[in-house]
Amino acid sequence: MKVYKPAQGKGFIWGVGLLIFSIVILAVPTVIISPTGGPGWTFTAVMGLTGILVVGMMGYFTWAAKNLEYRIEGEDLVIRWAFNQKRIPLQSIREVRKVVGTSSMKVAGASWPGFHWGTFTDPRGKGSANLYATRLWGDIILLQTKWETIGITPENPDEFLDDLNRLLPDLAQKRETMEDGEERERVSPWKDKFFLSMVFLSLLILAGTGIFLAMKIPGLPERVPMHYNLAGEVDRYGSPTEIWVPFGIGAVTNALLLGIGLTVARNNKMSAYMVGITSVFLSLIFCLIAVGMVLSA
Repeated sequence: MKVYKPAQGKGFIWGVGLLIFSIVILAVPTVIISPTGGPGWTFTAVMGLTGILVVGMMGYFTWAAKNLEYRIEGEDLVIRWAFNQKRIPLQSIREVRKVVGTSSMKVAGASWPGFHWGTFTDPRGKGSANLYATRLWGDIILLQTKWETIGITPENPDEFLDDLNRLLPDLAQKRETMEDGEERERVSPWKDKFFLSMVFLSLLILAGTGIFLAMKIPGLPERVPMHYNLAGEVDRYGSPTEIWVPFGIGAVTNALLLGIGLTVARNNKMSAYMVGITSVFLSLIFCLIAVGMVLSA
């Protein structure tokens, strides 16, 4: 097994700094507006939970930027980051080339200082590539399989290319009969357990919140708190039916995301995973807001 570290730069440092800055920005206002008691605590709790979700996702990608690595293990190229790994059979690779990625536009995925994961436009300006990279500029290695183009940024791209090119000719004959690995890349994300679990969790959050709101809203007063100022005081009241607005936004957003999962991401697990995670994240935020408004009434 040989390990190749990704290209290093100031991205990770910027990512850590941005993470710390985000924690401060989210924490300070929450502490300032925290009431000394009463129903306003629910509002503060919602803000706190939302902040934890945001910071948690940022922290995940900061960690991924730190431990991203590429490995050649036997006849596989393994890409490891955070809790995840992608295993690419070497015999499924049809072409390897080095390009200069002067600019790339994100199609679906996550981009964080020092870590870029998802589907981006091809650095050549044509098509798209699934990146597991520390940068979007400089030398990018593109690995073309039958079903996708994968982009990586090893620290020493020429050394990586030399090692890989020495292995590929020996696997040329196996490549002609390579079917199982290729077929795995074609599997629809709708048959993938992780993606389906994200979809189910998102729908469960929405369904549970919808039932809760339907039971509680009819019993609320005619005027309920709708907004708090920085001092934690109510500065706007409204009808209880307005509580359905954040819930409706969450439901519509999830419907749009599932539509993306059925179209743009249907044959791309990486994009499908990002759609699923984003769906759960947005469901939690909007449902927490709606539930918090009910409990604060």
